[in-house]
Amino acid sequence: MSFFKIVDVITNSNGNRLGGPSSLGGKQYERNTFRFPEDIGSYDKGHYILFNINEQIKTQFRNPQATGDTPTVIANMQRLIARRGPVNAAGSATQLATQLTSKINAGIKALPDFNPAPSDTQNSSAKKAVETYIKGGVSGAVEDVKSVKGEKFLRTIQRTTDTIALYMPDTLKFSYGQTYRPLELGGANIGAATPAILSSLSNSIMGDVNTASAFALNLAAQNSPVARNQLTALATAATGLVNNPMLEVIYTSPKFRQFSFSFMLYPRSEKEAKQVQNILETLRFHSAPEIKRNTGGFFLIPPSEFDISFMYNGSPNPNIDKISTCVLTDISVDYAPKGFHAYEVGGENDAKLGRTGMPVGIGLALTFMETQILTKEYHRGGSFDKDQGFGSGNDFGNQDLGQNF
Repeated sequence: MSFFKIVDVITNSNGNRLGGPSSLGGKQYERNTFRFPEDIGSYDKGHYILFNINEQIKTQFRNPQATGDTPTVIANMQRLIARRGPVNAAGSATQLATQLTSKINAGIKALPDFNPAPSDTQNSSAKKAVETYIKGGVSGAVEDVKSVKGEKFLRTIQRTTDTIALYMPDTLKFSYGQTYRPLELGGANIGAATPAILSSLSNSIMGDVNTASAFALNLAAQNSPVARNQLTALATAATGLVNNPMLEVIYTSPKFRQFSFSFMLYPRSEKEAKQVQNILETLRFHSAPEIKRNTGGFFLIPPSEFDISFMYNGSPNPNIDKISTCVLTDISVDYAPKGFHAYEVGGENDAKLGRTGMPVGIGLALTFMETQILTKEYHRGGSFDKDQGFGSGNDFGNQDLGQNF
């Protein structure tokens, strides 16, 4: 069941739960939390979904930073590194190379212009300067790696106090996917075998009942893929037999989870209407990239990322799977979900934010993609910091889940 419908809104101004509207995401998030409905977290609305926003460190639109709270994907990876050692070495090497190249280029650009006909002394000075910059770039990049033990390559994001709190959506569906692909050991691959081997196999299987089909199989091993397919089909038609494809399945990679949440926003007051507009603008803003200054528009800084929590009474609900840090891949805003209807305030002839012209209902659909690959370490959180929570299984351990509640 969804959080509420427009026909059954219940308000109870005297029934706030512990951790109600004033502290949905903690005290430091209070001033920058946009919520819908206004009384979310109160007595009859204790369940809600919380979106914490992590901005890029290099952003040029800086927001107030949260103190002490780390983006989920970074906290999870730090625990993974502590348990398994440095991870994603390829990513670290790429980042190191990028850092190194950047530092060397910066050093070379800082060198004075060379004389077209430099003396030996000038050549020597220039050579030493370049060597100094290169040495400094190498040592600096290496020290960066050593000092953070790989953590620097996890994410270039930091938690802000910008937060959005919405009622629980109708659908909370989690899918865990893995990617496999078939490996064909027979069939066309047997075509690589020599004609003599194939002829021997054909004779032994068919007992020389049909010499023509055996000959066709031999030809299929020596000709183009098209010819092999045609000749194999001829042999199949003649004998009623086909090659055993000898298929095996090999594992390739996990799939990143995706989540879609849909909300119907029916503001009941001017204050709620403005909150809805703030929520929409905050989501649009943080899901967009930005142009890096002084790059001529050639480089973009990536959008912000999101931490999603399912809350009850001011605390995470342990009965619903946890989600690691996500990117917002799609926002859909429908200003006329059931035909366009807008509020009109008496005496106002012009549209005003949250008042005259404000749609009665707005449909909001959000699609997120998780940025962390889920491994057994994620699911078996008891092997890590149990009090921190690392995935969905950290509270259970070896408990007998068949016991009575």
